[in-house]
Amino acid sequence: MAWEIPLRAAKITLGRNDDNDVVLDDPSISGSHCVLFVSDSAVTIKDLGSANGIKLGQVLVDEAELPPGQLIEIGDVKLQYEASPAPANPLPQSVMMGKLNCRIHRRNLARYFCPQCQSAFCDLCVSSRNVQGRVAHVCRTCAVECTTLEIPLDETPPEKPFRRQILAAFAYPFLGDGTYSLVLGTIMLLLVSGATYLSRFAFIYGFTALVFLTVFSGGYVMSYSKLILTTTAEGKDEMPDWPEISDYSSDLVAPFFQMLGLITCCFAPAIAMIIFMGIQGNALGDTYIYGWCLYALILLGGFYVPMAFTGVAIFDSLAAVNPLLVIPSITRVIGTYLLTVSVLVIILVIRYLLGSFFSAYLKIPIVPDMIMGLIGLYLLIVEVRLLGLMYRTKKEELAWF
Repeated sequence: MAWEIPLRAAKITLGRNDDNDVVLDDPSISGSHCVLFVSDSAVTIKDLGSANGIKLGQVLVDEAELPPGQLIEIGDVKLQYEASPAPANPLPQSVMMGKLNCRIHRRNLARYFCPQCQSAFCDLCVSSRNVQGRVAHVCRTCAVECTTLEIPLDETPPEKPFRRQILAAFAYPFLGDGTYSLVLGTIMLLLVSGATYLSRFAFIYGFTALVFLTVFSGGYVMSYSKLILTTTAEGKDEMPDWPEISDYSSDLVAPFFQMLGLITCCFAPAIAMIIFMGIQGNALGDTYIYGWCLYALILLGGFYVPMAFTGVAIFDSLAAVNPLLVIPSITRVIGTYLLTVSVLVIILVIRYLLGSFFSAYLKIPIVPDMIMGLIGLYLLIVEVRLLGLMYRTKKEELAWF
């Protein structure tokens, strides 16, 4: 007949009536017999005017704090209060001081630790819930409240407004080992580009190499862009190292198809219009209006891409291009987003003008490609950094988690 009552609520009523939290169907129990008040430090029992009262060790009491192992008699029913002792040192000091990396964003410093799955997470990878008037950070997999890891005060300075960080984003690619990474990345992408060009002149093996190199370059750039954005969102102010490739499928193929899916989804209306115009052909008559519609859809897709890419990087999922996430997010931070998109457009114009200039006036073989490769990679890093700063300064308004 013995059974266990977990004390999971702050207030637990016991009695014979059905509206009690714990129903004790015994004639010696009053309709509302007593109540337990549960806190982190103690459990208190209080009589609710019952007929037979509460006895602790044969002593009748109205209200008392329960020590572990205490025997309680309410009517003819006997209970025993047991408290599970907290572990003496549940987490090592190195863990409590936040010296773990996030399980999902592996280069981000962890801020929370799940005791259920024994995993560490950064700010981006936990859910926030209101629990009895306080904000609790919960593991998304286990739905268990996470332990907050200690953060040294000098690691969390007040965040500057986004507009005051725009110019600093242009210096970001040169911070730390950024210059070395920038040059190395340019050389690597030029070699891949050259190999891709040469593979076009072969047959079966050339086609295989072309596909491999395309996936490699696209997936690697996408992976690095996501890494820059997530580390920026986490609060890092130096460029991360180039990603390591331990598995071709997860480290290159998956990011490549994320990039391909992102572009396809964002420009799906424009792609559909192109297909429609191609099928209809001369049957459309005056194509002037359709041409303007196509341009408008392309601009709309370009306006949609920055927030969609930010979502894909933060959630590490193509599902983040969902309009139900992207459109409300844009409206919540519309001023900052318009400023971000304006700066991105200026960067694209600068890239186009520089490319046209070097192509027209620098006739030395390969040199224009090398210069534009370096400039293109530099501007790409600046663009992604700006998106990361946008998220970092507006994550409370975006409320993605």
